[in-house]
Amino acid sequence: MSQLMSRWEKKALQMAAIIGIGTYPTALLAFHNGLIDFGRRAIVYNVSDEIVDMVESELDKLKSLLMKANIAVTDSLDPEWRGGFYFRNGFELLLPLRAVAKNLSELPKMKQIVNVKTNGFLLGKKKFLDTTTDIGKHIFDDYFLSEAARRFLIRRELIRANSRQFILVPVFMWILLSSIVCLSFICLMRYGRIVSYGSLAVLIPLAAVFFQNAMRNFFSQSEMMLDYDACADSPEYVEGARQYLNSSAATNLRIRNAIGDLESEFIAANGDSVGDSWPYSKRLKALQKLAAEQSQKKNSTTNNSHE
Repeated sequence: MSQLMSRWEKKALQMAAIIGIGTYPTALLAFHNGLIDFGRRAIVYNVSDEIVDMVESELDKLKSLLMKANIAVTDSLDPEWRGGFYFRNGFELLLPLRAVAKNLSELPKMKQIVNVKTNGFLLGKKKFLDTTTDIGKHIFDDYFLSEAARRFLIRRELIRANSRQFILVPVFMWILLSSIVCLSFICLMRYGRIVSYGSLAVLIPLAAVFFQNAMRNFFSQSEMMLDYDACADSPEYVEGARQYLNSSAATNLRIRNAIGDLESEFIAANGDSVGDSWPYSKRLKALQKLAAEQSQKKNSTTNNSHE
């Protein structure tokens, strides 16, 4: 093991490094272009004209968004997305069932229509709720979303669709970190297998942890800004956001009881999803602050107009 690497071994490792750098960006772009699915699970559901009209209405309000938006349904408690208005195939908005259905009778007759996940940007466990049980089939009782909550949700995701940062930042961070690991390994090849492979064994786990933490911080900040941007124009969106978040936390607590998650592996005792980088409780506090600022600004404007 102490001998130096052969020429062909070095070339093979350099080729592996190039492949490693490009794997995640290529897979991410392929996913958002609709070429692969990444295990995404959409539910076959006939979205009503009311929801379609609501999406078109919010698109009209955001005049800079001129591309198409496809609407689908996800088994996640929160909306999911794919693509963007800067992709050729447009943006796919996957709304949660409680946003498209108004009551239990409109839910699809499927055994598993809700999933929850643990923390982890690249890796994480998922658990599906059996909605045919007595507890499972009443998960959404009283927690279907109001029109105000739906509008907030749709507006927020449409704003996301127009932002390239949710694609570019993860890609850039991956390329940067993987390049550092690969260059370090290549530079240490001259010292033999023990040193070079030893450095690789240390650098890869460190880079993976750093990447996951960096992405969690990035998404936490970005999701917070999405809430602010979606609510900036009108107090109605703030109220819709409040209704949506309270409903989500309450529904999560029912799911927690239904799956017996007493150790909070998936859902915390306050209704936060463990896998969320910007959880419901923090979002509610931030929205309360935003609502107070909007109210203060409105009162200040009113007082100035009376003077």
